[in-house]
Amino acid sequence: MNQSTETPLQRSLPTFNYHKKIRDYFKSRSKTWQWFKDEKVKSHQIDALKSSLLKNTYRLDRDSHFDLYKVSDQVCENLNLTAQVTFYQEQNSIQDNCAISIIEDEAHIVFSGNLLELLDERQLTALIAHELGHFLFFKIENGEFEITQRIILALANDSQSDPVFVETARKFQLFLELLCDACSFQVCREHYSVIQCLVKVSTGLKRVNAQSYLDQAKEILQGEENSSLNTTHPETYIRTYALDQLSRSAHNLEEVIKPLIIGKIDVNNLDLFQQKELSSFTYQFLEFILLPEWMRTSRNMTHASSFFSKFYVSNEKQEVNSIKKFINDAAIGTHNYLCYVLLDFSKLDADLELLPLAHTLEIANLLGIKEEYERIVRKEYQLTIREFKSLKDEAMKDLNKLSQEQRSIYDHE
Repeated sequence: MNQSTETPLQRSLPTFNYHKKIRDYFKSRSKTWQWFKDEKVKSHQIDALKSSLLKNTYRLDRDSHFDLYKVSDQVCENLNLTAQVTFYQEQNSIQDNCAISIIEDEAHIVFSGNLLELLDERQLTALIAHELGHFLFFKIENGEFEITQRIILALANDSQSDPVFVETARKFQLFLELLCDACSFQVCREHYSVIQCLVKVSTGLKRVNAQSYLDQAKEILQGEENSSLNTTHPETYIRTYALDQLSRSAHNLEEVIKPLIIGKIDVNNLDLFQQKELSSFTYQFLEFILLPEWMRTSRNMTHASSFFSKFYVSNEKQEVNSIKKFINDAAIGTHNYLCYVLLDFSKLDADLELLPLAHTLEIANLLGIKEEYERIVRKEYQLTIREFKSLKDEAMKDLNKLSQEQRSIYDHE
């Protein structure tokens, strides 16, 4: 698609910086980018796909399904697409679903289950607009998002790849589905038909009250702190909430929906950008632990260098509030990770005796992870509650014997 012929409707579609950040990340790796840019779909792959479609579906031709193609023609016109659309009905499938395969300017859309009987014309328009949103995504930005998607999915599907690419690909796909939902909203010019379509596809119900489900989605989100756990499509209630925000002319849709897609930083499920953010914070956290000079023993500094080869303590004033905010905004898994970092430094250097334990206990208390850290200390030191209290009291007495200059690192809030 030629960007110069972009329609007002296309310009009004939300774009997600997450897709752009991933695109820019891979473009900066010029060899990888160029390889995927030059790698075209082979003719035998195209033949195999078309053969599979013919063997496993019933092709819906334009003459006998004129109304269906009339809808797709209108969607293509609204989205300014030059797609050559062909529809199919999958054989021997009872699950309601719809999928698209894109080959250059061809859009092959496959219905599964009973969708064509479940959806009215408005809802069918929403469904086709969503699928053709994938086609639009491939064509905008000179096809760079299509290249980006191939790269991230290839990495995610490689068993030897870092898990961070799997998580990045997952979030890439979740945002893409929301963008395609936005295409449905813009073509239908309202969100109720899109919501009805989503709920019908996911439930198989013939009658759906969009407002009722929207109220249900809001009720879920009032008490829901977790982000989407799905791998390819956000949960229906998240998609419904996003559509409601679009209907309110939310120009900051990404910021509104971001917590539900990106989620809190969890050391067990990091994407590329969260990995970088957690790495930067870990450096700051190590500096905070090693701020007292008496903590900078050879053993402790060597351990810090195992995290970062060129680690050093800058001796700059620590912004405690920013550290606390990061931890408050992080997931429980990240809290546990930080607690184990503290635990390492509590017992690395036996020459310091109980001082590091007291020091790390104070840090945990200051940063709001006292309960998690004390629980981990009791577990790893194999102590009863009474034994832990006795050890803690003894450690704090030793720490209090240090001069104020030696131990005060907490007066920087």
